[in-house]
Amino acid sequence: YQYFASKEDLYFAVVLRGYTALFSFLQQEAISGSNGFMKLYNACKGYYRFYRESPEMLRLMNYIGHVKRKMGKESERRLESVEFNNQIFEWIAAIIEEGKKDGSIRPDINAAKTSFSLVFMTTGFFSQLSANGNTFMDHFNLQPDDFVSSSMDLLVQSIKNGNESFQK
Repeated sequence: YQYFASKEDLYFAVVLRGYTALFSFLQQEAISGSNGFMKLYNACKGYYRFYRESPEMLRLMNYIGHVKRKMGKESERRLESVEFNNQIFEWIAAIIEEGKKDGSIRPDINAAKTSFSLVFMTTGFFSQLSANGNTFMDHFNLQPDDFVSSSMDLLVQSIKNGNESFQK
């Protein structure tokens, strides 16, 4: 308790570290995209890379909803993690807006709501993958990279402006 007011405060300090690392992975991958859609798809690849390299951190980050409900008061570290999380959503929404402008993403979608949905679905996917993925993939004889690629393709194709498949 010398550095943290509570266990929850410590948890949010760790989660902030995780968000920072995840955002770095997203940015590193997205930068190579030639348009908004490709940046967004590449960011999904960054999420997968983060999952592969830091599965325990991602698993820990996925408990955030449970910890928030148990907290009686706001902590500074919780607010910092929420603010940083909001920055990630805003960054994704900006990529979606870029894609709408360059024609690679459907013009009829709301960038902010879409960023929330994409993050929620991607987080849920990787959460399930970390909990049950090996058993599931072994049972159905799936290759992890192929399974993740086709799943991310299904997700992002819904916002792509055009019909061609992303998988190459």
